[in-house]
Amino acid sequence: MRIDGDFEVRIVGLDDASVRRRGNISVTGVYFEVDDFSAELGTVERLELSSTDGNRSVICLACLARLMTVVDLWETTRVSGVAFQFLPGDEAMRQDILGLVSHVARQRLLGDEVLLEQLGLDASMNIGTGAPRTARLQTMRSTSLVLETEWPVERGARVGLAIEGPQGSQLVQIQGVVDETRALACDPDEDQSRYRVQVALNTTDSKEPAQIDHASDPVGSTLDDAFASLLDNLLKPDAVQPSMSRAPHIAGDLGRVAIASVLSLLEFERMSGCLRLLRDDQKAILFVKEGRVLDAELVDSDERPLEVLEHVIQWNRGSFRFVVEEVDRPDLLRMTTTALILDALREVDENGRHGTS
Repeated sequence: MRIDGDFEVRIVGLDDASVRRRGNISVTGVYFEVDDFSAELGTVERLELSSTDGNRSVICLACLARLMTVVDLWETTRVSGVAFQFLPGDEAMRQDILGLVSHVARQRLLGDEVLLEQLGLDASMNIGTGAPRTARLQTMRSTSLVLETEWPVERGARVGLAIEGPQGSQLVQIQGVVDETRALACDPDEDQSRYRVQVALNTTDSKEPAQIDHASDPVGSTLDDAFASLLDNLLKPDAVQPSMSRAPHIAGDLGRVAIASVLSLLEFERMSGCLRLLRDDQKAILFVKEGRVLDAELVDSDERPLEVLEHVIQWNRGSFRFVVEEVDRPDLLRMTTTALILDALREVDENGRHGTS
């Protein structure tokens, strides 16, 4: 589920401060409009994202997946946009991203109606004591729903609704009163009439006459609980990140993205390939298999693998490029990537205290 709207965005190392940008966001990535941005696909940036109210934020690596430029017929207006795929380095960051997206969705829901037609959500609709009938959910607000039915519904009718997920799973039960109904213009070739029905919502109450006859209980005791549950369920299909192992490469600027962050990402995604680093005339290669650094070489140097890692982890300028490929190499470091990073940083710190390099 992608949520359209505004949010605060900062490309760390490029933007001095966060900028409010228009776009959309999901738990797998983000798209937003930019004035000027140029990079090759696969470039990794560190993004700082936050909701417009500042209550939720996350800093996360992200891979450039798409560049867009729209020009009008007279070439007077140009709108550029970039799409990034999130690259969370651990499960905690995944949850932070999910929390931000859920909060942005809730902001949008409470402040404006959300178009849900493209999600294909149905609502089982019960009027009085009649059998439930299926209606298609069109838009949703925190106080009302708009549905499309194939039968007329009287204004003022009390209705019970069970909103269903794309696979037929029941998401939430709520009740309300029809405050608007009108016939829609139909295609002459269509046999069935269609109606737009707006329902003003209230919390579920067992004393109300319009009840949905389902075995499961309503989710939550308040309307806020109901919509929180609905948002959580709508976000679940996107909750599993696509594997980065399918990407041919990722690349970036060491002035914006630290090598330690890149290595943590490779470990979390269990990726295999060669990480090539370049700073001035210095070149290094780290060999990675399923997220584990097996070996490291500094070109034209006889430094041992651990020394190479301690050396390059301090680079704060230059570039990196990770190419996905098979790695057939002995494990000369015999440590997890996380342990290697901590050990290298500890050694760098010790050398700094003693004035060595």
